[in-house]
Amino acid sequence: ASLKSDLKSAATVLETKSVDAPWAAADAATVVSVASDFKSSPGNTVTFKGAGGTVSGYCLQASNSGATSDFFYSSNAGGLVATC
Repeated sequence: ASLKSDLKSAATVLETKSVDAPWAAADAATVVSVASDFKSSPGNTVTFKGAGGTVSGYCLQASNSGATSDFFYSSNAGGLVATC
């Protein structure tokens, strides 16, 4: 449950930041700087998986070495998806 919660929290931070200061990035380094105040739960990793060629949305991946699978969030889909 913490992986899904972390995905939602990371997406909320990115969306909030984009309202305050619009950004367009296709690389993880820029996203990390935009969402610098997001902290994942202990043991979880949330990774920016890309925004696509048009930068019209983004995908996030949440993982934990103790989990049986990763979870993915697509901004274009507005929620969890099977993969990025």
